[in-house]
Amino acid sequence: MRRPAPGPAHRERPRLQNHPAWTLAFLAGLLRQAAELAREAEDLPLRAASLPRPATVEHIQGSLHFAVDTHHRALAALTSHTSAGLEMEVRIRLGSTYAAAGRRAEARQEFRTALSLPGAGDHPRQFALGRDGLSGIGFPAEEST
Repeated sequence: MRRPAPGPAHRERPRLQNHPAWTLAFLAGLLRQAAELAREAEDLPLRAASLPRPATVEHIQGSLHFAVDTHHRALAALTSHTSAGLEMEVRIRLGSTYAAAGRRAEARQEFRTALSLPGAGDHPRQFALGRDGLSGIGFPAEEST
């Protein structure tokens, strides 16, 4: 099937991926706003779910110390009612940030904690990421089970 010729609505627009520094800064600002709104609403699960995103942007920007701090704020927002999948996500992202900072022991602990959570096996994507994280820092995947 042939695509229609670009009309006025399809004019060439600047692409965000052509401006990675601007894109990341803009995205980080939006993500921080979302996390702040969740805090103001006193919605801990939403805050826990929203904080890893700006932390990931901080990680990509090379601000590993800030990324670790933001991940720790996400962990602090977890409750006993938080899903295993969300806690796994936060811990795996924190483990990845620790690994990028050369903090292998802390990375290993976060990956292992994520993989040992009750119900972790019910989240195959996160489980695979945790096993890959362990392997990526030089620990055998069998250790995670």
